[in-house]
Amino acid sequence: MNWITIFLASLTGLFSTPGVGVQEIAKQSLRSQIHDAEVLAVRIDAIPTHQFLAGQIDQVRIAGRGIVLQDGVRIDHLDLETDAIDLDINQLRNGNVGLDQPLRAVVRLGLTTADINQALQSPSVTQSLQDLSLNVLGEGTIGGLNRSDVVEARFTVPQPGRVQLETQLREQGTGEELAIRLGLGVAIANGYQFQFSEPELVANGEAFPAGLLEALLEGVSREFTLRNLELTGITARLLELKIEEERVQIVAFVELAPEAEILDAED
Repeated sequence: MNWITIFLASLTGLFSTPGVGVQEIAKQSLRSQIHDAEVLAVRIDAIPTHQFLAGQIDQVRIAGRGIVLQDGVRIDHLDLETDAIDLDINQLRNGNVGLDQPLRAVVRLGLTTADINQALQSPSVTQSLQDLSLNVLGEGTIGGLNRSDVVEARFTVPQPGRVQLETQLREQGTGEELAIRLGLGVAIANGYQFQFSEPELVANGEAFPAGLLEALLEGVSREFTLRNLELTGITARLLELKIEEERVQIVAFVELAPEAEILDAED
C-alpha cells in the first residue's frame, strides 16, 4: 500500500471513535497501517467543531521518521502537508474514503543508502531486479543468462546526482553467475518523469552498447511517467530530487480528484 493510500485510510478513523482527540486517532490509525515507526507525529489544525463534523479540515501535517512499511523496507523520513481538505462525511461514517473537493498535498520523502540496500534484500524488490535484468539484457545476450536469481545487490552514490547498482545474478538450473554494474545520472524532466544521463552497463567485464542502453532507458523514462496517473484521477509532479552520498530525497506534489480510483481501493 503506498503512502497516500495509508494516509487516506487513516482519515476513516477520525469520525469513528467519539470522545478521543482526532490527532491521537489519526496517529493510531496511521500506525495500524504500517509495520513500525520510530517517530510519528500528526497535527490537524484547529477548526470550528461544526466544520470538522461536516468533514472540513484546514490542514493536516504528518511527520514520520524511521518508518517501516514492511519487513526490510524502511523510509528514513517522510513529511506530508495538505491544503484544506473537504471530506465526504457520509462515506467516512461508513468506513470508506471519500472527497467532496480535490485533495492537494506536498510529500517529502527521504531514504538513506542503507535503507535502499536493506530494501534490495526484500523478496519483492529482488523479484523486480530479476525481471528488470531479463528485460534489459534479454535472454541469451551478454553473459548468456536466461531466468536468474539475484544473489547480491548493492546501491551506492559515487557522486551527487549519479547512482550505481551492482548485482550478482545466478542462472536457474546451471548456476552460472553474472556480475552486473549499472551507473547513470538521474534528474527530473518536465516534473513528471526521470531523465537518465551518461549510462554505463557492464556485465562480467563486458560493456553493454551505449547507444542501445540509452534507447532502453529513454523507453523506461517514457513508460514510467507520472502522467499515466492522470487517467485514474491523480495528478502528481516531482518538484525536487537530491541524490547525495548517504541519502536520496524527493519532494512531490499530489492532487487527488474526488473520483480518483485510489479512493475505491481496498485498505
